[in-house]
Amino acid sequence: MELLHVQFFYGLGFHLARLQSVAASDEKLNSLSWSSYVGLAHEWAKSCSELERILPKTKNAAVVLETSIRDFSQLLGQDRRPTVEEEGRLVASIANFYKEFEHEAEDANAFIATSIGINEMVRR
Repeated sequence: MELLHVQFFYGLGFHLARLQSVAASDEKLNSLSWSSYVGLAHEWAKSCSELERILPKTKNAAVVLETSIRDFSQLLGQDRRPTVEEEGRLVASIANFYKEFEHEAEDANAFIATSIGINEMVRR
């Protein structure tokens, strides 16, 4: 049985959600929000794309996501909002990552056992 550390994906999802929230705002590219959220999301996506044992389609989507965030980061510092196309590419790569992970996790028949659940199983 392969172990999949779901907590990692919760962390990645948290930072991607923050990135999506700033994308939906009126923040300019030179704001602290953009630089902070892009930087953190990029680090998490890069870590995901470099994992050795991970769902293969999810890993491919993570590589695309990491590239998309890295490309978007080149825009930071400009005194303007991102264009619809720039923002759209970023949001689409996030949505694609979510979709691939969701489909692949369903196909893997994955289930989650919390530490409390594991301890209960060991005690018996």
